[in-house]
Amino acid sequence: MSRDPVREAESQQRVLLDRVNQQDGEIQSRQRARRREFEARFNQLVAAIDSFANEYNESKGTIWPQREADKLRKAMRQLQSFEKALRDDSKGLSNN
Repeated sequence: MSRDPVREAESQQRVLLDRVNQQDGEIQSRQRARRREFEARFNQLVAAIDSFANEYNESKGTIWPQREADKLRKAMRQLQSFEKALRDDSKGLSNN
C-alpha cells in the first residue's frame, strides 16, 4: 500500500501545532504565576511602608520603629531579588 505524503505532512503539522499551542499555554501559565508573585511581594512592600510610616508618625519622629524598619528592609530585598530573577529569566528566553 502506498503512503500519502500529503496526509503525512498534515499529520506532522497538526502534531507540531499542538506542541506549539501547549508550550504557549505553559508560558502564559508561568507568566500569570510570576505576575501573582510580583503582586504579592509588591503588596508586602506597600504594607511594610505603611506600617513603618504609621509607627514613625505616631511618635512624631521621636522613636525609630526598628521592627517595622526590618520588615521594610526585608520586603524591599524580596522584591529586588524577584525583579533580578525576572530579568535573568527574560535574558534566558531571549537567548533561545
